[in-house]
Parts: sequence; C-alpha cells; structure tokens
Amino acid sequence: MHPRRLLLCSTALVLFGCALPQLCAQSEPPAPPSKNADPFINIDNMCRIVTFDTTDPSHPKPHYKSDRTLCRIESPAETTVWKKRNLNGQMKSVMVDIREKEYILQNPYDHAITFHVHHPVPKNYHIESEPQPNQLANSIAVFYVVVQAAQTARLHVGMSN
Repeated sequence: MHPRRLLLCSTALVLFGCALPQLCAQSEPPAPPSKNADPFINIDNMCRIVTFDTTDPSHPKPHYKSDRTLCRIESPAETTVWKKRNLNGQMKSVMVDIREKEYILQNPYDHAITFHVHHPVPKNYHIESEPQPNQLANSIAVFYVVVQAAQTARLHVGMSN
C-alpha cells in the first residue's frame, strides 16, 4: 500500500472510525502469525485486534486496530423480558435483561487461525449462549474460535442477569 494512503487510512480510522470505507477497505490484512507457532488473533468486544507493546515487559501496553475484513459485529441487541424464577422456594416473575451480539470472524490467510474473542461479562450476568467460553476470569469471557483458511465463522454471545 502506498505510504500516503496508509497514513490517510490510519488517520481516518483513528479520527472517524474509518468513515472512508472505500479507502480503508483497500488496506492489507495484518501479517499472518507464524505457521510454526499456534497462530491466534486477540479480538476485544468491539472487534478490534489487540496486540501488546512489550518494550517494557513489566507494563505491556495494548494497541488496538480495527479491520472489518477480520472481524465485524452483527445484530447487537438488548431486550428485557419477564421470566419465572425460583426465589426462596417460591416461583416469582422477575425482569431479566438479555444482551446478545454476533461476531463475524474471517480468516484471509492460507492456514487456520484461532481467534481469541474477549467479551466482558457485567456484574450479575452470566453467559447463556453455546458454546460456553473457554475461559472466564476477572469478568472477561474468552472464546476460542478456529477458522479454517479463507473461511468465515460466526460466534453468538448471549448473556442475561
């Protein structure tokens, strides 16, 4: 990619969240992870790629980059419904908040990639979707999604309180 276009695309991404999609759509995907290592890409709950600057290993600094060719979010939804729950031995109607989101993960490489999707779980909420997270620590659910070469996968995350 031409350095001017890269600078302009990076600036648009930072300032406008890539308000110029025709320009940013031409960006190249990040360099693929080594085939020798376990190739994975960390994704946060806003579909940003997370890498760490380990210049100072005791204080790694996170760096975020958006790339809609690798990850995008579809169908975010929040609803409130009445459900029957057993509270102290009695069935009661309670209001339940349900939050759902679908991650669309695409692998542009010529080998399988594992996406590690980090999704925060607010206090008093629990994950109800299948598959369940591979890890749950410090109110962060981590899902491992293996996507084969040149394929796309969907991860539905649903939770309620």
